[in-house]
Amino acid sequence: MSAQCRPLRWGARTENVKDAPASTTRGPNLRWLRSKPAGTLRLAFRLPIYLYRLDLGWLPGHRFLLLIHRGRESGLLRETVLEVLLHDLATSESVVLSAWGEKADWYRNVKANPALEVRTGCQRYVVAPAGAC
Repeated sequence: MSAQCRPLRWGARTENVKDAPASTTRGPNLRWLRSKPAGTLRLAFRLPIYLYRLDLGWLPGHRFLLLIHRGRESGLLRETVLEVLLHDLATSESVVLSAWGEKADWYRNVKANPALEVRTGCQRYVVAPAGAC
């Protein structure tokens, strides 16, 4: 069987690696991760907010929480759904993840003004004003 008629085996190389053109990229393009979500992605991220508004917080359970806080510049109420990494039922504490790190608006808002309300599962926690305890 000649080399021209022989079928290629799976994974067989047809050219020398040194002769292949160099790749100009270094992995997948994650440009969308560096910016704030918009369009369909923003809508998908905001859908759980409507579940909490309809008292259907039991659907996402303790996997997500709704954080209600005040904007640091505008003073308007803001609602943000966050992914919960760890939820302790005994102390009702949750550890959340910020996908955009310290650049996230909700993170900067909460640093400037404390959160007003947190909802997780069917539970609702209202933050007491300073000096009320």
